[in-house]
Amino acid sequence: MSRENRQLLALLVITFFAFVIHNGVLDANIMEARNLVTAREILQTHNWLVPTMNGVLRLEKPPLPTWIAAFMMHIFGQDSLAILRIPAALSAMLLVFFLYNLTKELTRDEHLPLLAGGTVATSFYIFFMARTITWDIFCHSFMLGAIWMLYRGWNRKEKAWKEFMWAGILMGLSFLSKGPVSFFALLLPFLIAFFVAYGFSGVKLQWKPLMVALGILLAFSTWWPLYIYFLHPEFSTYVAEKESAAWMNRSVHPWYHYWSFPVQSGIWALPAAAAVIIPYARKKIGQFGNYKFLALWVWAAVILLSSFPEKKERYLMPVLIPLALITAYYFRYLMHAFKEKEHTKADTILYSIQGYLVGLVGFALPLAVMYHNHRFNDGLSLGLQIIILVVFWAIGGYVVRSTYRKKAFRLWSGTVVLIMAFCLLVIPSARNFFQKNPDYRPYNDLRHMEKVQNMPFYFNGPVPGKFIQVVWSSGHLIQYWDTSNATGTPVVTPLVVMTHEPPEDVFNESFKEKYDFESLGHYDLDMKKKDGIKIFSNYVTIIRMKQDTP
Repeated sequence: MSRENRQLLALLVITFFAFVIHNGVLDANIMEARNLVTAREILQTHNWLVPTMNGVLRLEKPPLPTWIAAFMMHIFGQDSLAILRIPAALSAMLLVFFLYNLTKELTRDEHLPLLAGGTVATSFYIFFMARTITWDIFCHSFMLGAIWMLYRGWNRKEKAWKEFMWAGILMGLSFLSKGPVSFFALLLPFLIAFFVAYGFSGVKLQWKPLMVALGILLAFSTWWPLYIYFLHPEFSTYVAEKESAAWMNRSVHPWYHYWSFPVQSGIWALPAAAAVIIPYARKKIGQFGNYKFLALWVWAAVILLSSFPEKKERYLMPVLIPLALITAYYFRYLMHAFKEKEHTKADTILYSIQGYLVGLVGFALPLAVMYHNHRFNDGLSLGLQIIILVVFWAIGGYVVRSTYRKKAFRLWSGTVVLIMAFCLLVIPSARNFFQKNPDYRPYNDLRHMEKVQNMPFYFNGPVPGKFIQVVWSSGHLIQYWDTSNATGTPVVTPLVVMTHEPPEDVFNESFKEKYDFESLGHYDLDMKKKDGIKIFSNYVTIIRMKQDTP
């Protein structure tokens, strides 16, 4: 087997552990719920072009990830969240594959493609987003593929028609996944870094293929927004104004909020931070690649994202891609420097801190799991606890030994294996760590409860944003019903109503004289009991006219 095939096989194994295994442990978050509810209603209404979410037009996001979710739901049903998340995992695998191949274009070094692919796959926010079926992982994965094609095309001595055609297709798919987000957060920083570092000579040669790419991009990306605009012009304008206002007025943070960005790479935070400190890393990494290009790509992305008032940690995901790349180059330098004894005191200090910290994680993590299991009775068997202890202490010992002997590649590989072991052995118990609500009861059984299948569902309050997770869990569209002083029901009974308080305390006496209540129980989707937050906590009741009661 060739070196390239061995590396690709290794990355396949790494990404399977990082993105796929045990990916259904946690409930759908709010972003997933929005996507999945919209996908479910596409199948229910058979309207793929004008999606709705809980019965209301859902045009804020382009539909490609939702179409993918709807296709998976059509084939496999909606009960297995792990299966519905598979497309996100496959998209993340594509991202790793694209970065691996981009790195091969950037260098002829035999180690760097594997280092880049493995580092990005195990960067915290990358493997977190790969485990959720939302928009971000799709748009940035497609855009990274387009960047690979653009770089490849601009470095050809002849017209690169195929490369630019693929670039146009992939950019179009990125736009259909989340609009212009990845163009601003990933493509624009790449273009700034590329043109500053390499100049415009490739662009002059490839301007005709580039025009073809832009034409394909326009064809792919504009047809759905134009269709929606002509069909719902007023709503389209409202959505555009709403999204623009959100960028300026929602989740506002100071300009320096993102400048702790290396932390989002998780276990790679220290070497990532070292790699982007220009005075320290420029000459070291410059031995193996164009440091100006690598550092500019990272810093341009951070500066551009910092220029908008709205800031959320997940928006940093596109920064982690070039950050993983430059981190891989830093590890490649360490491999060379320790082998040839060209390392500096600063190299040794940073390397030792990183290695011994990772080793400490390996030793401490199983003890933390055992302590948590003992204190909260998580139900982990003694055998599994022993396996976790043996595996992580073995990895920790390997990492510490590699650190002491200054074997940088072994430290890197030990860190990757630590993340894989975490995904295999610890993530299944993560639910026990988060679930502290003794009243936790998801709404899932309402999906298949035969008696309510044809009944309309109502909620006695305005449906706030996070309530969409209840909508997804229950499997039903849930409409608003103002029950204060209600004298009748909004539709002919029977119907199902969700109320924060017991229905006997919600409805007035005259209403209770006309209707009978059949309790289906109390449901609570909140994994941690939070006083004063009742969005997820509801009594579910069937209401019937007294003469309709069987």
